[in-house]
Amino acid sequence: MKQVSLKRTSLTLLSLLSLMMISGVAFAQDDESSDWDWTTLGEETFTATCMACHQATGEGIPGAFPPLAKNLPRYAAVEGGREYIINAILFGIVGEVEVLEQTYNSSMPAWGPSLSDEQVAAVLNHELHSWGNDEMLPEDFSVISVEEVAAEREVEKTQEEVFELREALDFTAAMDKSADETMEEVEEMEEEKDEDS
Repeated sequence: MKQVSLKRTSLTLLSLLSLMMISGVAFAQDDESSDWDWTTLGEETFTATCMACHQATGEGIPGAFPPLAKNLPRYAAVEGGREYIINAILFGIVGEVEVLEQTYNSSMPAWGPSLSDEQVAAVLNHELHSWGNDEMLPEDFSVISVEEVAAEREVEKTQEEVFELREALDFTAAMDKSADETMEEVEEMEEEKDEDS
């Protein structure tokens, strides 16, 4: 009887240890998923959905499609900017905009129906970190999260409503330099980087 009881106790302890180990693995996996790697997915999504208009260089097509290069980081620096760029991809935007002293009046389609939250977050992070944009990001910038995209997706908007979000942004406090000055600063940083390497 003692042997049977001892075996049961041993099996129970082993079962508990196994459960604890499995739980530990599950928690570790949860921690890893919160620190997801957006780089490959972001590049793939950009190539498949954004590159035709915004070009591989991120410079867009003058007069037709605005540049993302040396432009997108300014949205990360203002209140409501992150939400705006997420909504622009999810729901599209229509209306006349001025970007780096050039006027554009085209329509961007809604990519929300065909892209997952992960793809939207990844492609935005790709764009914010490409073409020298990463050097223009605010010091306290954190990557766009999947959760942020999911939260914005919950409140559906029209292209016109997304345009209104853009119009409400105030760049004067965060960016008191002209577009030319900003580009000059980025070029100087790139030159310094080349000299250091």
